[in-house]
Amino acid sequence: MGKGREDVRELIEHEKEKRGGCVRCPAKPNEYWGWEAFDWDHVFGEKLFNVAEAVYESSKFGFRAHEVQQKVLDEIDKCQLLCANCHRTVSRERIRTRQREAEERWHVFVTRWVAA
Repeated sequence: MGKGREDVRELIEHEKEKRGGCVRCPAKPNEYWGWEAFDWDHVFGEKLFNVAEAVYESSKFGFRAHEVQQKVLDEIDKCQLLCANCHRTVSRERIRTRQREAEERWHVFVTRWVAA
């Protein structure tokens, strides 16, 4: 792995350490799992890329090393840190909410169409 990738990996892990652990439950790294068991969950702004993939995709950004690191930090600022279990739960809840909203919109559309 190149030095640039290692720098990005270290930056991401450092940001996880600063956050301390999952914001939804008391999970923190321990002797059984490390920071790899924690995910960045986008909750603010537009998601430009997956932070976890930035380590491997950073060369595609076409920026200098310090610019890549700033892009990663900017993306992390849009996220909350969750353990993998909470991330799955939150993501599933979001999907179900979107499905319910879509069904409600469809119901309204069909009701209006039939009434017309």
